Amino acid sequence: MQGHDPQRPGRGPGELLCLYGIVRAGDRPSKPSSPPLDAIVHGRLAALVECVPAEEFQPEILAANLGSIEWVTRAARRHEAMLEEVMQAGPVIPARLCTLFSGSDAVCELLAGREDALAALLERLAGREERGLKIHCDELALRRALAETDRDALWLAAAAASASPGQAYLFTRRRDALLSELAERRIEEVQDFVLDAIEALDVDVRIKPVLADKGSNRTDRMILNLAALVERDGRPHLDELLDGLAADLRAQGFSFEQSGPWPPYSFAASGADIEAA
Repeated sequence: MQGHDPQRPGRGPGELLCLYGIVRAGDRPSKPSSPPLDAIVHGRLAALVECVPAEEFQPEILAANLGSIEWVTRAARRHEAMLEEVMQAGPVIPARLCTLFSGSDAVCELLAGREDALAALLERLAGREERGLKIHCDELALRRALAETDRDALWLAAAAASASPGQAYLFTRRRDALLSELAERRIEEVQDFVLDAIEALDVDVRIKPVLADKGSNRTDRMILNLAALVERDGRPHLDELLDGLAADLRAQGFSFEQSGPWPPYSFAASGADIEAA
Protein backbone atom coordinates (compact mmCIF):
# COMPACT_ATOMS: atom_id res chain seq x y z
CA MET A 1 0.00 0.00 0.00
CA GLN A 2 1.09 3.48 -0.71
CA GLY A 3 0.24 6.61 1.28
CA HIS A 4 -2.48 8.83 -0.07
CA ASP A 5 -3.45 12.41 0.62
CA PRO A 6 -6.99 12.22 2.07
CA GLN A 7 -7.86 15.59 0.55
CA ARG A 8 -6.95 14.55 -2.96
CA PRO A 9 -10.17 13.65 -4.87
CA GLY A 10 -8.51 11.23 -7.29
CA ARG A 11 -5.73 11.03 -9.84
CA GLY A 12 -7.55 12.62 -12.71
CA PRO A 13 -10.93 13.89 -13.91
CA GLY A 14 -11.58 10.62 -15.72
CA GLU A 15 -10.94 8.34 -12.74
CA LEU A 16 -12.88 6.85 -9.86
CA LEU A 17 -11.73 5.16 -6.67
CA CYS A 18 -12.57 1.48 -6.28
CA LEU A 19 -12.70 0.41 -2.63
CA TYR A 20 -11.32 -3.01 -1.70
CA GLY A 21 -11.58 -2.87 2.05
CA ILE A 22 -11.01 -1.01 5.29
CA VAL A 23 -8.17 -1.76 7.72
CA ARG A 24 -6.65 -0.25 10.84
CA ALA A 25 -4.62 2.83 10.01
CA GLY A 26 -1.35 1.29 11.18
CA ASP A 27 -1.62 -2.02 9.34
CA ARG A 28 0.51 -2.46 6.24
CA PRO A 29 1.22 -5.69 4.33
CA SER A 30 4.81 -6.90 4.32
CA LYS A 31 4.89 -6.78 0.51
CA PRO A 32 2.99 -4.40 -1.78
CA SER A 33 -0.02 -5.69 -3.68
CA SER A 34 0.07 -5.77 -7.44
CA PRO A 35 -0.98 -3.24 -8.52
CA PRO A 36 -0.31 -1.31 -5.29
CA LEU A 37 -3.36 -0.02 -3.45
CA ASP A 38 -3.53 3.48 -2.06
CA ALA A 39 -4.40 3.92 1.62
CA ILE A 40 -6.71 6.84 2.41
CA VAL A 41 -6.22 7.38 6.13
CA HIS A 42 -8.74 8.99 8.45
CA GLY A 43 -8.34 8.69 12.22
CA ARG A 44 -7.97 5.03 13.20
CA LEU A 45 -8.96 3.72 9.78
CA ALA A 46 -7.50 3.36 6.32
CA ALA A 47 -9.49 2.68 3.15
CA LEU A 48 -7.67 0.63 0.50
CA VAL A 49 -8.50 1.94 -2.95
CA GLU A 50 -7.40 1.70 -6.55
CA CYS A 51 -7.86 4.38 -9.21
CA VAL A 52 -9.88 3.03 -12.14
CA PRO A 53 -10.96 4.63 -15.45
CA ALA A 54 -14.40 6.16 -15.06
CA GLU A 55 -15.42 5.26 -18.62
CA GLU A 56 -15.07 1.55 -17.84
CA PHE A 57 -17.57 1.88 -15.00
CA GLN A 58 -20.34 3.85 -16.64
CA PRO A 59 -23.69 2.40 -15.50
CA GLU A 60 -24.53 0.78 -18.83
CA ILE A 61 -21.03 -0.69 -19.26
CA LEU A 62 -20.87 -1.92 -15.67
CA ALA A 63 -24.33 -3.51 -15.98
CA ALA A 64 -23.22 -5.37 -19.10
CA ASN A 65 -20.02 -6.54 -17.43
CA LEU A 66 -21.86 -7.75 -14.33
CA GLY A 67 -24.02 -9.83 -16.64
CA SER A 68 -20.96 -11.64 -17.98
CA ILE A 69 -19.92 -14.71 -15.97
CA GLU A 70 -16.40 -14.50 -17.39
CA TRP A 71 -15.96 -10.82 -16.45
CA VAL A 72 -17.40 -11.27 -12.96
CA THR A 73 -15.28 -14.37 -12.31
CA ARG A 74 -12.09 -12.61 -13.41
CA ALA A 75 -12.87 -9.46 -11.41
CA ALA A 76 -13.91 -11.40 -8.30
CA ARG A 77 -10.73 -13.48 -8.32
CA ARG A 78 -8.62 -10.36 -8.59
CA HIS A 79 -10.62 -8.70 -5.79
CA GLU A 80 -10.19 -11.74 -3.54
CA ALA A 81 -6.47 -12.01 -4.30
CA MET A 82 -5.90 -8.38 -3.31
CA LEU A 83 -7.81 -8.87 -0.06
CA GLU A 84 -5.94 -12.07 0.76
CA GLU A 85 -2.65 -10.15 0.56
CA VAL A 86 -4.06 -7.46 2.83
CA MET A 87 -5.27 -10.08 5.34
CA GLN A 88 -1.67 -11.10 6.01
CA ALA A 89 -1.08 -7.78 7.82
CA GLY A 90 -4.20 -7.71 9.97
CA PRO A 91 -7.99 -7.68 9.96
CA VAL A 92 -9.86 -6.26 6.98
CA ILE A 93 -13.46 -5.29 6.40
CA PRO A 94 -14.00 -6.30 2.77
CA ALA A 95 -16.01 -4.17 0.37
CA ARG A 96 -18.23 -5.66 -2.28
CA LEU A 97 -16.98 -5.97 -5.83
CA CYS A 98 -17.04 -2.65 -7.74
CA THR A 99 -17.70 -0.35 -4.75
CA LEU A 100 -16.87 2.99 -6.37
CA PHE A 101 -16.31 6.48 -4.98
CA SER A 102 -15.99 9.80 -6.76
CA GLY A 103 -12.81 10.73 -4.85
CA SER A 104 -10.97 10.82 -1.56
CA ASP A 105 -13.41 13.27 0.01
CA ALA A 106 -16.23 10.78 -0.41
CA VAL A 107 -14.11 8.00 1.09
CA CYS A 108 -13.12 10.17 4.05
CA GLU A 109 -16.76 11.04 4.63
CA LEU A 110 -17.54 7.33 4.89
CA LEU A 111 -14.69 6.71 7.35
CA ALA A 112 -15.54 9.73 9.48
CA GLY A 113 -19.23 8.84 9.71
CA ARG A 114 -18.67 5.26 10.80
CA GLU A 115 -15.26 5.35 12.46
CA ASP A 116 -16.26 3.98 15.87
CA ALA A 117 -18.34 1.11 14.49
CA LEU A 118 -15.76 0.11 11.88
CA ALA A 119 -12.86 0.32 14.33
CA ALA A 120 -14.74 -1.88 16.80
CA LEU A 121 -15.50 -4.40 14.06
CA LEU A 122 -11.83 -4.55 13.05
CA GLU A 123 -10.85 -5.29 16.64
CA ARG A 124 -13.41 -8.11 16.72
CA LEU A 125 -11.99 -9.57 13.51
CA ALA A 126 -8.35 -9.33 14.62
CA GLY A 127 -6.64 -12.72 14.75
CA ARG A 128 -9.60 -14.47 13.14
CA GLU A 129 -10.41 -15.78 9.70
CA GLU A 130 -13.51 -16.95 7.89
CA ARG A 131 -13.82 -20.61 6.93
CA GLY A 132 -16.55 -22.12 4.82
CA LEU A 133 -18.35 -25.44 5.20
CA LYS A 134 -20.84 -27.06 2.87
CA ILE A 135 -22.40 -30.42 3.66
CA HIS A 136 -23.95 -32.53 0.91
CA CYS A 137 -26.06 -35.64 1.15
CA ASP A 138 -26.32 -38.46 -1.39
CA GLU A 139 -29.95 -39.27 -0.60
CA LEU A 140 -29.87 -42.65 -2.36
CA ALA A 141 -26.88 -43.70 -0.27
CA LEU A 142 -28.60 -42.46 2.88
CA ARG A 143 -31.77 -44.40 2.08
CA ARG A 144 -29.73 -47.55 1.41
CA ALA A 145 -27.96 -47.17 4.77
CA LEU A 146 -31.25 -46.68 6.58
CA ALA A 147 -32.86 -49.60 4.75
CA GLU A 148 -30.11 -51.87 6.10
CA THR A 149 -30.39 -50.73 9.72
CA ASP A 150 -33.96 -49.60 10.47
CA ARG A 151 -36.06 -52.39 11.99
CA ASP A 152 -39.36 -51.31 10.44
CA ALA A 153 -37.80 -50.89 6.99
CA LEU A 154 -36.27 -54.39 7.25
CA TRP A 155 -39.63 -55.86 8.28
CA LEU A 156 -41.44 -54.21 5.38
CA ALA A 157 -38.82 -55.46 2.92
CA ALA A 158 -39.19 -59.02 4.26
CA ALA A 159 -42.97 -58.79 4.14
CA ALA A 160 -42.89 -57.61 0.52
CA ALA A 161 -40.59 -60.46 -0.44
CA SER A 162 -43.04 -63.10 0.83
CA ALA A 163 -46.34 -61.41 -0.12
CA SER A 164 -48.52 -61.64 -3.20
CA PRO A 165 -47.78 -59.10 -5.98
CA GLY A 166 -50.54 -56.75 -4.85
CA GLN A 167 -49.55 -56.87 -1.20
CA ALA A 168 -45.85 -56.62 -2.10
CA TYR A 169 -46.57 -53.38 -3.95
CA LEU A 170 -48.28 -51.93 -0.88
CA PHE A 171 -45.49 -53.05 1.45
CA THR A 172 -42.90 -51.53 -0.91
CA ARG A 173 -44.80 -48.23 -1.05
CA ARG A 174 -44.94 -48.13 2.74
CA ARG A 175 -41.22 -48.89 2.94
CA ASP A 176 -40.36 -46.12 0.45
CA ALA A 177 -42.47 -43.59 2.38
CA LEU A 178 -40.82 -44.66 5.64
CA LEU A 179 -37.32 -44.33 4.18
CA SER A 180 -38.12 -40.84 2.85
CA GLU A 181 -39.34 -39.80 6.31
CA LEU A 182 -36.32 -41.35 8.03
CA ALA A 183 -33.91 -39.68 5.57
CA GLU A 184 -35.35 -36.22 6.18
CA ARG A 185 -35.24 -36.80 9.90
CA ARG A 186 -31.62 -37.93 9.70
CA ILE A 187 -30.65 -34.90 7.63
CA GLU A 188 -32.14 -32.60 10.27
CA GLU A 189 -30.28 -34.50 13.00
CA VAL A 190 -26.98 -34.12 11.15
CA GLN A 191 -27.57 -30.39 10.60
CA ASP A 192 -28.24 -29.81 14.32
CA PHE A 193 -25.41 -32.09 15.45
CA VAL A 194 -22.79 -30.39 13.27
CA LEU A 195 -23.89 -26.89 14.30
CA ASP A 196 -23.85 -27.80 18.00
CA ALA A 197 -20.39 -29.38 17.67
CA ILE A 198 -18.92 -26.32 15.93
CA GLU A 199 -20.49 -23.84 18.34
CA ALA A 200 -19.11 -25.88 21.26
CA LEU A 201 -15.66 -24.75 20.11
CA ASP A 202 -16.73 -21.15 20.81
CA VAL A 203 -16.76 -20.38 17.07
CA ASP A 204 -19.07 -17.75 15.59
CA VAL A 205 -21.28 -19.25 12.88
CA ARG A 206 -23.37 -17.71 10.12
CA ILE A 207 -25.89 -19.89 8.29
CA LYS A 208 -25.92 -19.11 4.57
CA PRO A 209 -28.54 -19.99 1.95
CA VAL A 210 -28.37 -23.54 0.66
CA LEU A 211 -27.41 -23.47 -3.01
CA ALA A 212 -29.63 -25.09 -5.60
CA ASP A 213 -28.28 -28.25 -7.19
CA LYS A 214 -28.46 -26.65 -10.63
CA GLY A 215 -25.76 -24.20 -9.56
CA SER A 216 -23.12 -26.94 -9.36
CA ASN A 217 -22.03 -30.11 -11.09
CA ARG A 218 -22.96 -32.21 -8.08
CA THR A 219 -25.81 -34.71 -8.11
CA ASP A 220 -26.18 -34.85 -4.35
CA ARG A 221 -28.11 -32.35 -2.24
CA MET A 222 -26.59 -29.54 -0.22
CA ILE A 223 -28.09 -29.64 3.26
CA LEU A 224 -25.95 -27.06 5.08
CA ASN A 225 -23.96 -24.01 4.04
CA LEU A 226 -22.23 -22.00 6.73
CA ALA A 227 -19.37 -19.66 7.49
CA ALA A 228 -17.34 -19.88 10.69
CA LEU A 229 -15.21 -17.11 12.19
CA VAL A 230 -12.25 -18.96 13.66
CA GLU A 231 -9.34 -17.90 15.81
CA ARG A 232 -6.24 -18.71 13.76
CA ASP A 233 -4.79 -20.64 16.70
CA GLY A 234 -8.03 -22.62 16.90
CA ARG A 235 -8.08 -23.69 13.25
CA PRO A 236 -6.52 -27.14 13.93
CA HIS A 237 -9.27 -27.93 16.45
CA LEU A 238 -11.97 -27.10 13.91
CA ASP A 239 -10.22 -29.10 11.21
CA GLU A 240 -9.91 -32.10 13.53
CA LEU A 241 -13.59 -31.87 14.48
CA LEU A 242 -14.84 -31.63 10.90
CA ASP A 243 -12.53 -34.38 9.65
CA GLY A 244 -13.87 -36.67 12.36
CA LEU A 245 -17.49 -35.86 11.63
CA ALA A 246 -16.96 -36.36 7.91
CA ALA A 247 -15.43 -39.79 8.51
CA ASP A 248 -18.25 -40.85 10.83
CA LEU A 249 -21.01 -39.72 8.44
CA ARG A 250 -19.48 -40.80 5.12
CA ALA A 251 -21.10 -44.25 5.19
CA GLN A 252 -24.54 -42.64 5.34
CA GLY A 253 -23.94 -40.56 2.21
CA PHE A 254 -22.85 -37.28 3.81
CA SER A 255 -19.82 -35.39 2.48
CA PHE A 256 -18.08 -32.29 3.82
CA GLU A 257 -16.57 -29.52 1.67
CA GLN A 258 -14.33 -27.07 3.56
CA SER A 259 -12.91 -23.85 2.13
CA GLY A 260 -10.97 -20.78 3.17
CA PRO A 261 -9.56 -18.84 4.78
CA TRP A 262 -11.61 -16.04 3.21
CA PRO A 263 -12.00 -12.33 3.80
CA PRO A 264 -14.68 -12.13 6.51
CA TYR A 265 -17.63 -11.11 4.33
CA SER A 266 -20.09 -13.10 6.43
CA PHE A 267 -19.04 -11.40 9.68
CA ALA A 268 -18.42 -7.85 8.45
CA ALA A 269 -21.92 -6.78 7.52
CA SER A 270 -21.24 -3.12 8.20
CA GLY A 271 -18.29 -3.32 5.83
CA ALA A 272 -19.84 -5.47 3.12
CA ASP A 273 -22.84 -3.15 2.99
CA ILE A 274 -20.74 -0.04 2.38
CA GLU A 275 -22.49 2.16 -0.14
CA ALA A 276 -20.65 3.60 -3.13
CA ALA A 277 -20.57 7.36 -3.39
